[in-house]
Order: sequence, then structure tokens, then C-alpha cells
Amino acid sequence: MPRCANWPNPFEDQSGDPKRRLIGLYGLLIAANLAAWLWAVLAFSESPKLLGLALLAYLLGLRHAVDADHIAAIDNVVRKLMQEGKQPLAVGLFFALGHSTIVVLATIAITATTAALQSKLGTVHDIGGVIGTTVSALFLLIIGCANLLILRGYGQHLREFAAASLCTRRILIICSVAAV
Repeated sequence: MPRCANWPNPFEDQSGDPKRRLIGLYGLLIAANLAAWLWAVLAFSESPKLLGLALLAYLLGLRHAVDADHIAAIDNVVRKLMQEGKQPLAVGLFFALGHSTIVVLATIAITATTAALQSKLGTVHDIGGVIGTTVSALFLLIIGCANLLILRGYGQHLREFAAASLCTRRILIICSVAAV
């Protein structure tokens, strides 16, 4: 396939003009993002909620992209390629493409498995609902009991404060204001 000599290959990791390659890579990324959002607007134009969910998924994906494990993985590959004398400008792009491919394939597998087993797991669904409700209720009860113990401690401190002399109360107030 003939390639125009003036067009940089943004995926080439050998030495060359990195500025031109970066411009080509950014151009490709901007075009892909614009195409994805154009598709989303056309596909979800009848349902603003779905468009909002698409925006939320996009923004959460951007936040997820800078998780420490991703940065460390990309950094390791970049350092290795730089030691070999290469210019690894597209490592992050390829990491993102590989990661998103795995996520999409896992989503398809989970969806297909759920659809196939949904009718066969009615009893498990019912038992899971009871267990989930029980765990949530117990957790709320534990939090409530902890709050009651804290409230009891505040009441005890309030009684001690009320029983203290006027001079002691003034000192406690001044100390509590100074601590803040």
C-alpha cells in the first residue's frame, strides 16, 4: 500500500520527526473522538438520558485512564522502548485500545452469559435478594448502634460540662474555640 511521503506514521517507533508524528497522532485521536461523539449524538438523539450516560461513561473513562496501575504499565513500556533507542509516542494509545477491547469483550461475554442463564437461575436470584437485603439491614443496624454510642458519649460530656463551674466552662469553651 503506497504511503504519501509527507504524511508521518504516528505508530512508527524509530527515530524521526517526533513533532510531525505527534501532530498526526493527535489529529487521529481528535478525529476518532469527534466521530464517536457524532455517532453518539445521532444514535441517542431521541433519548437525552442515554446521551447523558454516554457522557458520564466517557468522563469516567478519562478518570480511569490516569489510575496508578495504568500509568505504571505505560511508563514501564515507555522506559524500555527508550532504552532501546526508540520513540514510543503511541504506547498510551495502544494500551488504551487493548484495554478497551478487553473491556468490550468482557461486557459482551457477561451480557451473553446473563441472558442465557437468566431463566435458569430464578431460585439463586431470590436467595441473593434475601441475602443482600439482610446484609444491608445488618450494616444499617451496626451503623445505628455506633451512632447511639457516639451520642451517649456526647451526652456524658454535656452533663460534665453542665456540672462544671462557670470558670471551668469558660476555659473549656476558650480551649475548644482555640482548637478549631
